[in-house]
Amino acid sequence: MFLSRLLHGKSGNAKNQEDKIHAKLESPPVPIRHRDKVGRARRQTAEDLEYIGTLATSNFSEVVLTRDMETGTVIVAKAYNRSFWRSEYLFKTELRVLEIVQGRFITEFLGYLEDIKENFIFFRYYPNRDLAMVAGEAFSEMQTKFYAAEMFLAVDTLHARGFMHREIRLSNFLIDNVGHIRLCDFGLSYQFRKDEEKGDNLTRVKSPVFDNNPEDTTHSPNSITFQAESIVSYSAPEARSPDRFAPS
Repeated sequence: MFLSRLLHGKSGNAKNQEDKIHAKLESPPVPIRHRDKVGRARRQTAEDLEYIGTLATSNFSEVVLTRDMETGTVIVAKAYNRSFWRSEYLFKTELRVLEIVQGRFITEFLGYLEDIKENFIFFRYYPNRDLAMVAGEAFSEMQTKFYAAEMFLAVDTLHARGFMHREIRLSNFLIDNVGHIRLCDFGLSYQFRKDEEKGDNLTRVKSPVFDNNPEDTTHSPNSITFQAESIVSYSAPEARSPDRFAPS
């Protein structure tokens, strides 16, 4: 696909060949220092990135694993082809969500780059895959409660800032380096609420989905949000097992 041709000089592979990708990693991924608008501030073109492998493809975007040739840091780059108006819309929507919504259950946004042919969004790389890739494995009752609760909290984080995801599926729930859930892929999100005074959604609001009683506060014992947070806090030591999701 377009990003692979740009970075690697040949067509991209739409298949998820995890073993081959990880075999190309000379060392474990190292954390990248957060920089606002990292692409616009540091990179002039996508040629500053070394192509490692394709993680996922769609009609309007491609997600690839890359290495910053200056720092050696492995990062994920999501590229939108600017020749399609739909891709431009998806890029702007996802970028807006990532700039407004931040939290422990949202994928870590590292920056973006607007190039001549493609728009890029950069994320931290989580080598523990996603829930869709481990859905066939047996979870204990405690693990099931733990991940279900974190999925609720991830969606609630989005709703609390006034956005609906609109593409909830297992492949959009990543597993980070310490075994927590990270929600990703916000191109189809819809902003249902804005701050009336500021014209933007910059303050936390009550979730319209996960709070049973509109009169309750977010941390009321009657809210599903509170119950989910309690499950995560109680079951975290036993349920989190990132080693089981590590690539072989």
